[in-house]
Amino acid sequence: NAFQAGVTLICAAGNDGPGSPPNYPAAEDGCIGIGNHDSTNTIARSSSRGSWVDVTAPGTQILSSVWNPRHSYASFTGTSMATPHVAGLAALMLQRDPSLSPTEIKNILIQTSWDRNGGGYDIDYGHGIVKPFEALNAISAANPPPPPSSPNPPPPPPPIPNPPPPPPSSTTQDQLIADGNGIYAPFRQGRKTSNTRFPGD
Repeated sequence: NAFQAGVTLICAAGNDGPGSPPNYPAAEDGCIGIGNHDSTNTIARSSSRGSWVDVTAPGTQILSSVWNPRHSYASFTGTSMATPHVAGLAALMLQRDPSLSPTEIKNILIQTSWDRNGGGYDIDYGHGIVKPFEALNAISAANPPPPPSSPNPPPPPPPIPNPPPPPPSSTTQDQLIADGNGIYAPFRQGRKTSNTRFPGD
């Protein structure tokens, strides 16, 4: 069947109120039965009660899209409005960890639910009110993300080319010397030129 094939089955618990008979498929083994509570976290009067209720979710006066010539949205109440909240949460759980089995999803929903009445399981709220944030965090804690991989180091800078050789000196033959007044005068092959005056001459 679908459960054995790995499909998570989330089913409305029914809208027959207290003392209602089991509602199927919610009462089938492997299904997660969903009850309906209102905006004050109070179980809805119409929500079926019984051992097939696993958790509850918001299902009272829920705005939904409808086919209507005059209106495209309307508010409805019932476990059929509560069930999509849990189905959406299960989808987020599988997105976070695709390896989760239907049983693991059910256990996480139960373990992270809020025990509204206290004292453990009861036929009104089941194990409690679903807590999406806590359910998703439970998966993150069990499967922490891998550390980010370090980026590839940047390539080394290109080598600096060898500087060009200095140009040949233009004063190989004619060098410059300075006189006492800071004036440079040329000389050739170690002798001063005839037109150069040095101190003491």
